[in-house]
Amino acid sequence: MKSYIYKKSHYLIQHTIPGIFTLLIGLYCLIRQVMTGFDGLLMFVLIICVYNVWNEFVSLSNPYEFDLGKETITFRGYNKEHTYKISEMTAFSMRMVAGNTKIYMNIDKGGLLKGRYWLRVSEFDDDKDIIDYFYDLDERVNPHSVITKARKAGRARLAQKAKRV
Repeated sequence: MKSYIYKKSHYLIQHTIPGIFTLLIGLYCLIRQVMTGFDGLLMFVLIICVYNVWNEFVSLSNPYEFDLGKETITFRGYNKEHTYKISEMTAFSMRMVAGNTKIYMNIDKGGLLKGRYWLRVSEFDDDKDIIDYFYDLDERVNPHSVITKARKAGRARLAQKAKRV
């Protein structure tokens, strides 16, 4: 099992401080709604703030640390932990975004409390190992998926190309 930990100062700047700031904006909007009556714009901003704070601090969508093992995956952050047994996974999907620096993944059709994760792989050491692990996991959980087959063929083609060079 291998552990990966987000760079502490980066996590503070990219997740914790913006999450707290969003919480404060949400509280301001809520107080204004109560004091002055309904305002559509404030309600819209409040909903966005609640969504952001929920993803950051409640559902653990941006984990601080994670462990990748042969049989389990564990995500941690803000004194919460989500562990998945790979053999019990019913669904797994992943998308590389932002120039392959982030992975968005959905585990067991992720819900409001757990199962949806953003990993900014560029913030961890051995980011290539992380990406390869999740590609292999996708292949293991979804062996007959068209996307998995295409991704596997693409990886094989790149490996062949690298050998020729």
